[in-house]
Amino acid sequence: LPTPLSRAGLVTLPNGTLLLVGGLDGQGGSTAALRQVDPASGTVRTVGQLAQATHDAATALVGHEVLVLGGGQVTSTALVQGVPLSGSAPGGPAALLGELPTARSDSEAVVVGGQALVAGGWDGTSGTGAVLATTDGTSFRTLAQLPHPVRYPALAVVGHTLWVLGGLAASNGASGQPVATIQRVDLATGQASLAGDLPEPLTGAAAVDLAGHLLLVGGRTATGDSTAVFGLVPQGGSATDPRTLLARPVGQLAQGVAHAAVGVVGHTAWVLGGETAGTPVATVQALRLTAS
Repeated sequence: LPTPLSRAGLVTLPNGTLLLVGGLDGQGGSTAALRQVDPASGTVRTVGQLAQATHDAATALVGHEVLVLGGGQVTSTALVQGVPLSGSAPGGPAALLGELPTARSDSEAVVVGGQALVAGGWDGTSGTGAVLATTDGTSFRTLAQLPHPVRYPALAVVGHTLWVLGGLAASNGASGQPVATIQRVDLATGQASLAGDLPEPLTGAAAVDLAGHLLLVGGRTATGDSTAVFGLVPQGGSATDPRTLLARPVGQLAQGVAHAAVGVVGHTAWVLGGETAGTPVATVQALRLTAS
């Protein structure tokens, strides 16, 4: 990348480019920049600005708009920003759309059935277990309550199940340490439960679907930044309603990073920036599957 960047949001655009949203720069300040990354050419260009600089926001592409949900600068914010798309690129200035029910940073989002699901987070003083759903960034409903509130989890969807993987403990009396918990949310009923454990406590990782393989990439353990790539395999139950996920090592990153922006284009997962030893980096890593 042109400069170090961590804790940025990311969406994959319809034309196979990646849009980086906000984040922390090399000096640790929040940025408002919207950067479009073209993996095919290796180019990165600034294509716009958010209405307000932010980092640690949840981002999701819903319809023809990129939703930027919460995040923060010095403190967490409830603001929701929208970046309209024209074709395959930002097509207008970012606008303030509304607010989340409460201030919220350190969250992640996934898109299921035309709605963004937001899980994990921090309101500035405590964690929140509420899993929110929205189709427009202006109205929200609470889909579920996680049994263990966490910050910086990785999110994955398998069939009718949302998985909340690891994160930083954010419940009373257990805050500030990476956790290994696998939490499961039934999207049909809103029932949330504990469903197992990762091989080790992990926060700031990312989950991606690469050519039908669900991978958990990077993150921070209790001892440092992880280079591990885990394959997540549904276990028990059925394909649309597994009981848990088995995480098994399947590869290594070239550089251990946490809080990276990770997106998939074709058969490659791109790991953009992130933090090593708490410092933002400019590294771009490419993760591809090989025949076994």
